[in-house]
Amino acid sequence: MAIGRIERALARIERAALDNDRAGSADLARRHDALKNEARRAVSDMDDLLGTLAPNGNGTGGDN
Repeated sequence: MAIGRIERALARIERAALDNDRAGSADLARRHDALKNEARRAVSDMDDLLGTLAPNGNGTGGDN
């Protein structure tokens, strides 16, 4: 659920960045890249955390 919200927000930011990049907004593109990288790190951290919580360490909770 949260990942979907992040992905939709990133898509909106990417569209805005493309529109504003055409207008020459280097600052928006820089902020977009920073936000995208931060979101990727957060999702990776969540994935790592879920992997450590699973009994078999692969995040599935099963015996895979």
